Amino acid sequence: MSNDAALTLKEACRIFFRDAIKPASLRAEARRGRLNIVRIGRTDFVTPAAIREMMETKCPEEDNHPCSTSERTRTNGSSEMERNQYAQAALAKTIAALKKPSQTTSRPNTHPSSASVIPLGSPLRKS
Repeated sequence: MSNDAALTLKEACRIFFRDAIKPASLRAEARRGRLNIVRIGRTDFVTPAAIREMMETKCPEEDNHPCSTSERTRTNGSSEMERNQYAQAALAKTIAALKKPSQTTSRPNTHPSSASVIPLGSPLRKS
């Protein structure tokens, strides 16, 4: 197979990944900028060269994000998680405040109008 042969994403999944992944996974890699996909009409195509390049250049460190971090301070045991908890609590408080209805800005009507009501006759009615 030529490196420049156009394969549909479904074919690429079958050939290169033995159907272990779906075309949506390849589209996600393209959104991340790791895979070059060509769209013709409603069909997405990829070349074997692009698939190989994606698999060779993918950095394994990107998948290893730490769950928590620590910073060195004068006291032992200080954790970034504590700061994150405060930030989350502040965000939750802000969201709760934004969900509350805003206060009325109009003044209350303390002087009801004393206009008299004039009944209008119906033009269809004969007197």
